[in-house]
Amino acid sequence: MKDITITLKKDEILYDIENTSYLVGNSRSTGANFEQVSNIQNSGEGEDRNFILRSVENAFNEAKRNLSRYVDETKTESDNALMLHTGDFILTLNVVDMFNEASTDTLKSSVHEFITSSALMDWFANVKPDEMVVYQNRKTEANVSMLSSLYRKKAPARPTSTP
Repeated sequence: MKDITITLKKDEILYDIENTSYLVGNSRSTGANFEQVSNIQNSGEGEDRNFILRSVENAFNEAKRNLSRYVDETKTESDNALMLHTGDFILTLNVVDMFNEASTDTLKSSVHEFITSSALMDWFANVKPDEMVVYQNRKTEANVSMLSSLYRKKAPARPTSTP
């Protein structure tokens, strides 16, 4: 068995969420629906930030649960304090020796997409429910990609015999 470590920058995750909600809000503008556009766009401040932080934390924990067969963690205590917006998410996975390291970047991208799509799904469920299904589907696709990346293995090497 060997360990692989996935590091996800919270700043990058939060930026993607805020930027996506901003772009969706702009694209739904009719020129007269200023308040609706503003509500769609996550400001990254105050209550908006707290809502997203809780959602991001829940999504990361769900990703860990989905990958739990390989998660190398010995945590025995937890609380419900709101996570900090700074720092990184670190995911250490104990995989088989035949794990295909070429899948590491795809696994990282899939976990990132899983978290951002989950948070956006939660956000749009509250501010624009008809958009929610888009991110629900993206979350499902990211989960499939995450798991298929984790289960990739190298082909066995033919043994060589010496005469």
